[in-house]
Amino acid sequence: MSRNARPILVAAMLAVCLFPQMSSASTVEYGTRYVVGVPFQTGSDGQHEIWVALRKSSEMEAFVYVINRGTTSENFFPDYCRLEAYKETKHGMESKVAKTYEPAEYQKKVQNRIAWQSALAAFGSYLANQPQPQTTNYSGTVNGSVYGPGGYTSYSGSYYGSITTWPSARDYADANAKAAAYARDVESQLQVSFGAMLSSLMGPHTLDPGTYYGGRVFFKKEKGKRYELIIPFGGQGFLFTFLFDK
Repeated sequence: MSRNARPILVAAMLAVCLFPQMSSASTVEYGTRYVVGVPFQTGSDGQHEIWVALRKSSEMEAFVYVINRGTTSENFFPDYCRLEAYKETKHGMESKVAKTYEPAEYQKKVQNRIAWQSALAAFGSYLANQPQPQTTNYSGTVNGSVYGPGGYTSYSGSYYGSITTWPSARDYADANAKAAAYARDVESQLQVSFGAMLSSLMGPHTLDPGTYYGGRVFFKKEKGKRYELIIPFGGQGFLFTFLFDK
């Protein structure tokens, strides 16, 4: 074997090992089910079943449930899910494959987002709670008379001015304590949301017969009105189509 041919053979062997061989036969029955008003598309080949819903947010978010109704264990790899966005352009229909986020990659992405949100919330609270100088304006008129060597002399006039009171060190300390407490509360809420998100991220999973596995898979947001999502499971490629107004 030549030196140039060896890397090609190795790459081909890796492709066979890493990616599941999916059946090309169209043996999947599709339908729609509603869960708390949310439409889920379903697909089943008799031995394996998938429920999926797709949502547009800051990313494309797929809610996926895989069910093993067969008699042997099956492996599920969310990284193999493929989302393709279709949009109409002046050149015709164009499509683009959306990046599939691995769980660790998306976790890091969300951690960075939470850090920025916490910092912005803390800075906003700091600015909003800083004590400000208090200025009091005053004005008025005076009328009267005084007795002098020449007798009584009348006088009249007006006055005006302002007094500014500056915050004390105690005022600043109390404001900073209030801002810090608010920032801690915001960060705590974000961390709770982050923990809930982590618990629902799908990773590689082995499903024994009669078991199911569910969670969320995230994709990079790509513009489109029609999306095709392929979910490989049990040697079958389940194809789901989603339509969006925007």
